[in-house]
Amino acid sequence: MKRTITYFWEESPGVHSQARILSIVCMIYTFYITHLQIVNDNVSVELISLYLIASFAPKTIQKFAEQKKSAV
Repeated sequence: MKRTITYFWEESPGVHSQARILSIVCMIYTFYITHLQIVNDNVSVELISLYLIASFAPKTIQKFAEQKKSAV
């Protein structure tokens, strides 16, 4: 039995997902901005929340749209 490895940025073996790549980049940027805000003692919870939502919303919306499209 051949073992197939699926990485984070792949939907299935060999099928890349740009939404996942952009989500991880946005999440890393959110961690960086949060770190800078903590160091400068100027934390904005609203900004951090907005970036975290921006990290996960595109993939969630894509999955929801694919689910609705397949149901039709």
